[in-house]
Amino acid sequence: MINLPEKYKERMKRLLGEEYESYERSLVEAPVRAFRVNTDKISVEEFEKICPFPHEKIPYCDNGFYFTYDKIGNHPFHHAGMIYVQEPGAMAPAECVDFDPEWRVLDMCAAPGGKSTQMKNKLGERGVLVSNEIIPSRCKILTGNIERLGLRNTITTCADTERLTRLFGKDFDLIMVDAPCSGEGMFRKEEMAVSEWSVENVRLCAERQLSILDNAVDLLKDGGYIIYATCTFSQEENEMVIDSFLKRYPEFELKEATQRVRENTCDGITFDGCQTENIHFCRRFYPHKSRGEGQFMAVLKSTAEPSYGKPEAKKKKTGKTPLLRIFSTAFLHNTIKIM
Repeated sequence: MINLPEKYKERMKRLLGEEYESYERSLVEAPVRAFRVNTDKISVEEFEKICPFPHEKIPYCDNGFYFTYDKIGNHPFHHAGMIYVQEPGAMAPAECVDFDPEWRVLDMCAAPGGKSTQMKNKLGERGVLVSNEIIPSRCKILTGNIERLGLRNTITTCADTERLTRLFGKDFDLIMVDAPCSGEGMFRKEEMAVSEWSVENVRLCAERQLSILDNAVDLLKDGGYIIYATCTFSQEENEMVIDSFLKRYPEFELKEATQRVRENTCDGITFDGCQTENIHFCRRFYPHKSRGEGQFMAVLKSTAEPSYGKPEAKKKKTGKTPLLRIFSTAFLHNTIKIM
């Protein structure tokens, strides 16, 4: 049994009630393993014809499969970029909305690249993905995964999210905020997450998450979507962040996730002082309820009317680089580092 901090156990017992024992038992079970087929290289149908190891469909992800094969990282399919190994719960956030293949998408906290590569598979030839990671060593891993999968129309950047707001304007139709968190949902897989956990760290994470969301607002087109995700259970980092965000930005609303995500997750949980009536639209992924590690997700939509097709007044020069220019540069350099 994992040696969970006492304060953490007390908090989870309050959160889960009679389900707590089932949750604690799940932590001694083997983690669930999964991969996605890289549909930029091969269709799911063609992959299944040649796949030599057992696999089982994930119900909420068209190109996702559970598997039990050992040493998959050494398999030729992995080296060829035909598959991306990803925790199944982590696949759920990108499935919360239906993508337009021509969208411009930003992944603000992207390494190692699971959600980025998943979202890129949903975009067409005119869609663009900007995949950002602040830590240079992790950005190299992110870029390596994108190159291994052979993804086009994709840019990687290495910058603080506030720096992104000075580089880009409101360029993006969808922004993924897979925010750094206290990692409670990964306790089964990562002992370090257990040893580093504290109530104070939970609070510090919540402050940082709100700051990242503030920057996302400055980068989102009117009418666009923000998908907020964490791999933790604390309400301070999840429902409370969403409630606080909606108080600060009344021009946004909390939307329901797609039906197949709802069917495989649990409702968000209200709390004393919550002003968001539909906070249950948030989704929770528990290891004792679903096959995978812990995950939280919420869909935030700008209610401002999109300006597509409207006559626009002349814009003042802002010093921000048009996304199209950066995208053109990416054809030559593939990776753009903004330090």
